[in-house]
Amino acid sequence: MSVLDWLFIGLLSSGIVSNLVLLFVSTRFFSIKRTLKILNRKRPKTKQKRRWLKKQKDQLKKQKQFFFKLMLFLTFFGIVTICGALYARYYQSTNLTAEDSNMIVQSYFVTEEVNTNLKDIESGGSIDKIQPKLRDVSSLLVSYGNRNLAQGMSEEGTSLLIRYKAMMKELGTNIYALSSEDLANAQLVSDYQKDLEKLTRSRKKVFDYFKINELALKQKK
Repeated sequence: MSVLDWLFIGLLSSGIVSNLVLLFVSTRFFSIKRTLKILNRKRPKTKQKRRWLKKQKDQLKKQKQFFFKLMLFLTFFGIVTICGALYARYYQSTNLTAEDSNMIVQSYFVTEEVNTNLKDIESGGSIDKIQPKLRDVSSLLVSYGNRNLAQGMSEEGTSLLIRYKAMMKELGTNIYALSSEDLANAQLVSDYQKDLEKLTRSRKKVFDYFKINELALKQKK
């Protein structure tokens, strides 16, 4: 499990335990409060009984004050921990893990390299020189497409990533298998560039959803 999973479990468990303790403390607090009401109604006749009653009420008042402060603390602690747990789950569902983020960023540079290689072939570049580079980067696309995603993301985010990975794997597999004769076919190269454009559109949806700054990546190229 990820750090966020452990954080969610830890905070939620703390919140639940604090609420259970709060229930016990509240019961004790109201029990003392009822007892004080009963004692306040009593009017002992002897001095000794009055002294004993005052001592009992003072002790109960101290206990009541202690349990009241404890109730406030437990209420605050329970709210903070449960809200923290919910935020941790929300953050996990809408943000990428370091591993998934690295995969998407690296795939950006790889797809751009694939695009450059295909354009070089279209422009009359040497297929014999470009093909090894094209196979290297296309094999990376296949590798990224085979990676497992982290658990806990939202359904929409997971769906976008699964689609993006599947398209990467398919495109990478197909391009890797291209022979020199295939790469010499201008129409076939053009078709793969269209597939690459579809992959780029899918990538943009991923970038938009997870708020990845594509402009910053372009500046790193």
